[in-house]
Amino acid sequence: MIRNKHNILAVIILLVTAISLSSFTLFNSSVEIDTSANRVYRYITVDALLNDFSRDSKSAQAKYNNQFVLLSGLFESSDNKGLSVMDEDYRAIKCTFDKNKSFNVKYSFKDKVAVYGRVSCTLGKPELTEVRKVIDAPVVRSSEIYYTLDGTSFDKTASTERTLGGGRVKYYIPSGWKKIEADIAKNDLGIIEGYQYVLNKTPGNTSEVPESLFVCYFDKDLLKTTSDIKSTEQVEKAIIGNINPDEKIGSFPSANITTYYGARYQYYSGKYQRGAGQAYRTEYVFLPDGENGILMFLYLYPNDNKYLSEVILTTRFTEIGS
Repeated sequence: MIRNKHNILAVIILLVTAISLSSFTLFNSSVEIDTSANRVYRYITVDALLNDFSRDSKSAQAKYNNQFVLLSGLFESSDNKGLSVMDEDYRAIKCTFDKNKSFNVKYSFKDKVAVYGRVSCTLGKPELTEVRKVIDAPVVRSSEIYYTLDGTSFDKTASTERTLGGGRVKYYIPSGWKKIEADIAKNDLGIIEGYQYVLNKTPGNTSEVPESLFVCYFDKDLLKTTSDIKSTEQVEKAIIGNINPDEKIGSFPSANITTYYGARYQYYSGKYQRGAGQAYRTEYVFLPDGENGILMFLYLYPNDNKYLSEVILTTRFTEIGS
């Protein structure tokens, strides 16, 4: 199916050699790049949200309903079911706790707070449901900033845009990632189009424990027969086989998920083990680009990964078919 089997995705050979891995097997397990467990929340203030609804309620409902936000405002009151957050004009938004979480809100009237939750529109008015966390309001100067529950932030206005597949794929990386980025083709790491991000070399981190994210675009022209791109699962198996020709591929997939933002992810999980020493996990995430190609994220990390939130944010802001 694939031309030049031992050269395609040769990018990974360097990685395998570098950490002297003795075995690699796919296995079924929960995935780390889990969009249901690791939501991305857009920062917005109470007054901005309410002003949008005041201007055009129908348009605001279409924009915000079921979206995850970090809602910032002034604490008004709370009880065992939730809290309310207001703006300077005492316009308040009701926030209901996630029933699976326990909360002990210790804020006073008019304290600056921020609430992680999902916007729900009832009778043309916004409420916040599924509240997962309440924190001190962060200082934000960006018009478009996003947060994960652990407090990791992503400023899209300061991010760096990358494109693959002749512009069909667009994604964004934190500005600091430019220092840890390697163009796969230009650095002779392989022939596939894409980039490697050596996360353990992020500025300020001197860890020698490998943790990397690869973002690669597999064009249908790499296939002997371009129409084979329609056999998505078989192509994905062949890609993994080219990453490691000795791979004994198990059941596929580890997970198949349609995300809350509409993207469809197909996951495969693996594990590297160096004898009885350090164990590494691999997580492949494939996103089809129609009959043009396949986008692949490959995350290699130790069991105590440190950059999962950054990886989640990068995968979240990926556009295909542009």
